Amino acid sequence: MAAMRASAPAAPGRSLPFIVASVMMLVTLAIDVVLPALPDIGEALAVTRDNDRQYVISSFMFGFAISQAGVGIVSDALGRRGLLLGAVGGYAAFSLAAAAAQDLTVMLIVRFLQGAAGGMTRVLINAAVRDLYSGAQMARVMSMATTAFIIAPILGPALGTLILAVASWRWIFIAFAGFGILSFLIICFRLPETLPPAMRRKLSAKSLVEGVKHVLQDRQSTWFTTAMSFRFAGQFAFFLSLQQIFEQVWKREDLLAPVFGFVAAVIAIGSMVNARLVTRVGLMRMSRITTLLLTTICAAQLAWVALGSFGLIGFIAFQAAISALTSICNTCFQALAMENMGRQAATASSIQGSGSMLAGTLLASWAGQAFDGTLLPYAIAITLFAIGGLFCTFMATQRESGRASR
Repeated sequence: MAAMRASAPAAPGRSLPFIVASVMMLVTLAIDVVLPALPDIGEALAVTRDNDRQYVISSFMFGFAISQAGVGIVSDALGRRGLLLGAVGGYAAFSLAAAAAQDLTVMLIVRFLQGAAGGMTRVLINAAVRDLYSGAQMARVMSMATTAFIIAPILGPALGTLILAVASWRWIFIAFAGFGILSFLIICFRLPETLPPAMRRKLSAKSLVEGVKHVLQDRQSTWFTTAMSFRFAGQFAFFLSLQQIFEQVWKREDLLAPVFGFVAAVIAIGSMVNARLVTRVGLMRMSRITTLLLTTICAAQLAWVALGSFGLIGFIAFQAAISALTSICNTCFQALAMENMGRQAATASSIQGSGSMLAGTLLASWAGQAFDGTLLPYAIAITLFAIGGLFCTFMATQRESGRASR
């Protein structure tokens, strides 16, 4: 963590990854813990079509994506900390509102707003890290944060199952509110303002246009933002389809929580490996290697599914490998997309995050709604998404190679 940006305030030492993790965990919990509760939520809210239960997840994702478009630009002018506290507080409030929902329409509106608050926290915490670090060091911090908060997806479905064993699904959302309050307190006491007044940008239409142009005209930013869209699509398709896959394909809903925990543990290992390797191998080369591996594994899974001999153990092994590589790709793509953004870090994070998440959610929703009780639509979708990410990475690395040769 030695590569501190000279004009930024001192980072909060070794605790920074855990501060980042406490914020990132809010979004992870809001998806993972809900998964085992989807049948109960659907029954309580009179959802008649099984695939429609996915909207409880996808509505959160849409709010998460759309809200990122403007908050970073505002924070470039006003700072990070106050807005971050407001977003975390909003997350807690909307969690309580979701606990009180009596029909699907209200639930989807409130989940959209909860996701919007979560999206703001993502942009603001990423911008805070970018205020302090850049390049491979930023990727290292984010990888360490991913490892620290990985306990959320490891325990998420199990936590949801545990709550359902002793209480109504509504208590899941009450628990979200509690986690939000805890994160609020951590930020209050441990995270200083990371953007000094001297580094802030005046909030104006001109500065907004300049910021957007800077982000969109940077080729590295454009290609890796598009690559993130495909990777998020694959990740979200997994979340949307997983509960129904275990319910309808394998007839083993009891395995959802332990399998999800196993997959998350493999992701944690991958994140730790990435944190160690990325500064040695380099971001561009790391992204190239992992994306190629990911595409190969997705294609192999599709071929196996198409042959009709794909079993539960094979499915678990493939999802673990795919999810771990997806996590590494996301970390590298995010750092590479942000690398040239400088003082416009929050504007860049807003545009990149909102655009990639929105496109990824739309693609994932298409994949999820195509579920027909078999694995084939899912396997086809994530293979196509992997190929799209590989193409973007190839184009970005070609640009890099061209600059290096000159």
